[in-house]
Parts: sequence; structure tokens; C-alpha cells
Amino acid sequence: MAAGAVFGEVALLDGKPRSATAVAAEGSVLYELSRDVLLNELATKHPATAMMLLATLSTELSLRLRETTGLLRRMGDAAG
Repeated sequence: MAAGAVFGEVALLDGKPRSATAVAAEGSVLYELSRDVLLNELATKHPATAMMLLATLSTELSLRLRETTGLLRRMGDAAG
């Protein structure tokens, strides 16, 4: 992952356990945002920021889904 990358966003959105584990290969700075803080504090005190964050996460998830769909399509095409 590169600088500015996001992970754990699905768990943040759906409240279920994370689907993957990340291990830093080098020194890193990480920021954590819990679902409770997002839904209760951030949405109440800074609604514009919460909306921007949710829009950004939605875009990231959409891009990942499109990438996965394309990969599955290519795998199906290769299989015949």
C-alpha cells in the first residue's frame, strides 16, 4: 500500500470484523477511526467532514469492486 492508502473501510462501514490483516513492512504512521466515532461524534460535530469521508470511502469501494469484476471477467475469458 502507498502513502494515503485506506484499509479496514468495509468493517468501518458495516460494523463486522475486518476481512483482512495488514502488516507494515517499514515504519508507518497509522490513524484509526472507529465506527462509533464516525457515526456518533464525527457525524454530529462535523457532518460535512463525515459526508466527505463516506463519499471518499464509497468511491474507493466502487473502484475496488470494478477492479475485482474486471479481474473475474478476464479469468472467465481465459478459462474459455
